[in-house]
Amino acid sequence: MSKKRITKLAKSVLPRGTIHSFSKDEIDDTRVSLSAWYESNKRYMPWRNYLKSNPDATPNQHAYAVWVSEIMLQQTQVTTVIPYYIKWMNTWPSVETLSLAGDENVREIWSGLGYYNRAKNLLAGSKIVVDKYNGEIPKSSNELQLIPGIGPYTAAAISSIVFGETVGVVDGNVLRVLTRLRLIGAEVTSSRIRGVIQELVNVLVDSDNPGDFNQALMELGALMCTPTAPACSTCPLQNVCLAYSVKRDRETQGKLCEDSVRNRVVRNIQFPCTKDCNLCLEKWDDDTGVMNFPRKGKKAAMKDEYFVVCVCEIQNKYCLVKRSSDGLLALFWEFPSLSVNHTDSQTDNLEKEVLNEFLNSSVTFKDCIPEYKGNITHVFSHLSHTYSVYHTKANQVDARNAFCLENTFPDREYKWVSLGEFNTSAVSTGMKKVLKLITNKEKNRGKKRELESAVGIESKRQATLKHFLTNEI
Repeated sequence: MSKKRITKLAKSVLPRGTIHSFSKDEIDDTRVSLSAWYESNKRYMPWRNYLKSNPDATPNQHAYAVWVSEIMLQQTQVTTVIPYYIKWMNTWPSVETLSLAGDENVREIWSGLGYYNRAKNLLAGSKIVVDKYNGEIPKSSNELQLIPGIGPYTAAAISSIVFGETVGVVDGNVLRVLTRLRLIGAEVTSSRIRGVIQELVNVLVDSDNPGDFNQALMELGALMCTPTAPACSTCPLQNVCLAYSVKRDRETQGKLCEDSVRNRVVRNIQFPCTKDCNLCLEKWDDDTGVMNFPRKGKKAAMKDEYFVVCVCEIQNKYCLVKRSSDGLLALFWEFPSLSVNHTDSQTDNLEKEVLNEFLNSSVTFKDCIPEYKGNITHVFSHLSHTYSVYHTKANQVDARNAFCLENTFPDREYKWVSLGEFNTSAVSTGMKKVLKLITNKEKNRGKKRELESAVGIESKRQATLKHFLTNEI
């Protein structure tokens, strides 16, 4: 949705002069307090230090660095992103170098970070910037949104941080902070309420330094105004936070004679604040406090999918099959995986049936007995995959050449990789969990054998000693 459309939606529902809007004094107080807090508390992040590390970098290079970081940070923690960001920037330090990259290389670098369409859109976007914009990343948030994968949030981040555009950034952290500051109790999943939040942030953002203000607001949500354990007592914005004010007032009702609250002003905020207000919280929960906000709609039920995964090994090489070019994890490599639709009562029989059919189609493994290793569950944003993991080995030197997957996976590429090659291939986090299960089981088995061997040797020693002593006696 465009910035213009969001603003129009916001103005149609944002009552002026109510508790949901900011006064001029509150705007000034928010800017000053937040700026001071951010200067003392901001975390180190390589993209924030990009200009210090690259003093000769152009604004276009800086915009590329911010673009990469913001895409990686979507639904992913900072600590997880940092090593991926560094590796990516070392591999493709500019939009031009990225535009020349191959799909497979991009998937390999991104492997394990999840939400793989982000990488696909980054690559596609870089090609558009080079072909359509002559390598120059657009400067305005509206024009940035014409590039694949760049929505209002990413566009506002790039344009404000790099090019100084006075536009507010709205991510999950900012949504949470603003709903608490202004008591917005309507469901934040609707585009109408997103428009309200966008308008509020646009009012707050400091035109002198919009990039730092946006980063400060996001940082506050990440470190202080957290989903389940907000640090309200030390928050720099507690004086303008209406959710905190209501929480304190309700806690001190009937205690106004006490010294700690005698001089406090009780706002006595009512819900709804005005007749027919469509932004107010319907009912305040004292046990939840400021965590009454934000209010989210009901999540769709998580879809569960089940697979039999067969890890085929020949002389320390593992078979990987490339997924199709569409759908989830498109073109990523995986161990041979077969979908199973089952109920608990028929799980074992179905798994054995599917597994035997797959192995019998291969001359290499038809006489091998697969060993069950355990189950792995990997959760995506909208569904979960449960993998029943089996491991089978063949020892023939030329077995890999005779191995055939055409019956089970027609028109699919496959390859044999060592452990080191697996780690550098474009494989999903779920498949990495599968291999870890296999290798850990093998390590534990090896340790058990060593222990049994050691015990056996010691037993023989004891028996020999006993025999020697007995004979001496």
